[in-house]
Amino acid sequence: MFANDQSSQWISTYSAPVVQGTTVSPTGSQSYRFSFDLRGYDPSTARVAGRWAVGNYGTDILTNAVSTGQQTDDTIYTGPEDEISQGFRDFTDFEITTGFEQGVNTVDFETFNQGDVVGEGSIAGSRV
Repeated sequence: MFANDQSSQWISTYSAPVVQGTTVSPTGSQSYRFSFDLRGYDPSTARVAGRWAVGNYGTDILTNAVSTGQQTDDTIYTGPEDEISQGFRDFTDFEITTGFEQGVNTVDFETFNQGDVVGEGSIAGSRV
């Protein structure tokens, strides 16, 4: 996992420190949502683009509950001291240019936490 910086930070449903050998976030799917209002704007010209990273991996980005088909890499890399998923290690670019509506819109970042794979605990998180 790479450190927080001025342009983005990790968010998670779990805030306490990791206790080695303990899974601290539940295994399974989690969703991170943001909403914005396009009232008074032409939704056909809207665009949301950026980069996301996920512990363990991103399964989809939904715009107003519709899949965009965008995912992060779910490859697990084994290093000299640990294993880490690609989604937790690097950013993946994304771009959304369709599916926006007049009024309030939602973008959901769907994630999956595979749990403790190496006995060091596991935190589900997302960074956009």
